[in-house]
Amino acid sequence: MKENFPKEDNNSKVVVIGLDGAAVDLIEQWVGEGKLPNLASLMRKGVYGRLESVPNMNSAPAWTSLMTGKNPGKHGIYYFYEKIYGSYAIRYLNGGDRQSETLWSILSRHGKKVGVINVPMTYPVEAVNGIMIAGLDAPGIGSPGALYPEDILDALIHEIDGYMLQPGMPGLVAANKLDDAIERGFKAIEARLEATLYFMRKYAWDFFMVVFCEIDAAQHLFWKYMDSNYAGYDREGAKKYGDVILRF
Repeated sequence: MKENFPKEDNNSKVVVIGLDGAAVDLIEQWVGEGKLPNLASLMRKGVYGRLESVPNMNSAPAWTSLMTGKNPGKHGIYYFYEKIYGSYAIRYLNGGDRQSETLWSILSRHGKKVGVINVPMTYPVEAVNGIMIAGLDAPGIGSPGALYPEDILDALIHEIDGYMLQPGMPGLVAANKLDDAIERGFKAIEARLEATLYFMRKYAWDFFMVVFCEIDAAQHLFWKYMDSNYAGYDREGAKKYGDVILRF
């Protein structure tokens, strides 16, 4: 990754908002129907395009490539897990298996202040020049290595209403608790937004990134209620859950 930073106004800031699984086909369709005004405004006033993903189209190497600027062959993460040689067992991977430096590490070395929240494959977190909250590969928000600095846990507990790493939507749907899954997903989004704004106000920063993964979960779990061309389309369930993905 090149490190030749252009000369800029010292007050300039960069915000990156990650929407995991936000399919461009759906966004373009719904923008055209006037249903996503905020995204429509961003697309109209700025630029957007389709990006090529990693060859195996998996979130673990894709997010790692985004944060390192390198392909899986260089950063070393190809999937959420890997086979253990000579056995039938597998080993789950996390950010600790990454073999390349991240964008926020490079920025920190150059004296930039950063905030990083909920980016997949970032556990254990790095000692950045700022704050960092691990993503879905962390075992829990209170686990060692899930937060930097560790004392921001007090703020997450006392200042943020119900912050969670993952809302557990697949398990709730498997238990036929679809309404609970939707409610938990929305609560996770709201709490992450609240945490992001809290830390943006509390700490100085030049670069801030937050990722929302609930769209991805919603599509996995509720696509059959939305797409009439899908082989497992549930016509009856569509009456109640057909707009869930749009709502997320």
